[in-house]
Amino acid sequence: MTDRVAARKKPPHHCVGADFGDAQQTSVFHVGQYWMQITGSGGSEFGANQHYYAQAGALRKQMKRLAMSGYLFGGDAICNAEPAKLGGDAVDARVYCPQGGPVLDQTQEGRQFKADYKQRFHTDPLTYSAALYDGVNIVAEAMQKANSIEPAQYRAALAGIDSHGVSGHYRFDKNRDLTDSSITIYTYRNGEPTPLGSSQPWIDIAQPGRRIAV
Repeated sequence: MTDRVAARKKPPHHCVGADFGDAQQTSVFHVGQYWMQITGSGGSEFGANQHYYAQAGALRKQMKRLAMSGYLFGGDAICNAEPAKLGGDAVDARVYCPQGGPVLDQTQEGRQFKADYKQRFHTDPLTYSAALYDGVNIVAEAMQKANSIEPAQYRAALAGIDSHGVSGHYRFDKNRDLTDSSITIYTYRNGEPTPLGSSQPWIDIAQPGRRIAV
């Protein structure tokens, strides 16, 4: 998508950025959005981006109040139920965010982890609970293979790990990046982040009206 945006000589919309450091200063959102609308970004072509749920909930609420029909895109820090608690029904299917890893409910390992977690902690797993659980187990496995708890000793064993965990298959390439690294895109329904199905369309903001599959 980024390549397509760069390739367009005259994009049909503007990209406007703002940094709201204090989530409590929500009055600033009104000013920013009004300016975005009058400079031609508003309507169905507008996409806002927020990284944290406190700002995202307030921003989406004010977008709806101003009758802005665009989309709100956020990072994994907004991918939980908190934006809807702050933004109410304004946090809807026009909000998108990603999470690393698969949907827990879609695998046997994930469902078991979720059930065990809830039984022990009386709440659903947080965004990266499963990934952190896997990470600790991977480091422990590397320590066992190296017969050492010293990082300098088990680093090579860690780089050569090949292990299946709750969140997927863990192995690394020569640059020590994961070779299997999935991302799930979520939208909001009934106040909860809901994963998009593999055949559901994703909005291509580079070319309005055109859609690409997730």
